[in-house]
Amino acid sequence: MFSGDKPSGGKGESRELNTFIGSDSVLHGKLSIENSIRIDGRIEGEVSSTGVLTVGPNGEVEGDIFAVSSIIGGKVRGSISSTKSIVLEAQSVFIGNLTTAKLTIAEGAMFEGKCTMLEEDGVKNNGKQQPAQQHKQQTPASK
Repeated sequence: MFSGDKPSGGKGESRELNTFIGSDSVLHGKLSIENSIRIDGRIEGEVSSTGVLTVGPNGEVEGDIFAVSSIIGGKVRGSISSTKSIVLEAQSVFIGNLTTAKLTIAEGAMFEGKCTMLEEDGVKNNGKQQPAQQHKQQTPASK
């Protein structure tokens, strides 16, 4: 159980919780985390994670968040950029801009700002639908 082995999976897919910011903690500055982080205290500054970033119900972030996935249960004022998904839970308060491929806003959440949706591969969706044929590789038919 405590062998030190990391869970299998590619970078950015790990749910291993490496860092926990406790409820009485206050951090000022820039924080960069390998794998996942849970914030139950207060952070003033930029936070980045190569995994899942969770702001607990009593957690607060005033600054920008960069993560593969973000789950917001507390308060965030700034921007969130998550390549896979963002979840705003029922009692969350978010003021700022979101950039993500998938967004879930629970009933009771407060969101004030702008949302930019990405395609599944993390590329910005320009709002134009492209025909499916353009996405398939064209190969000559052989008999």
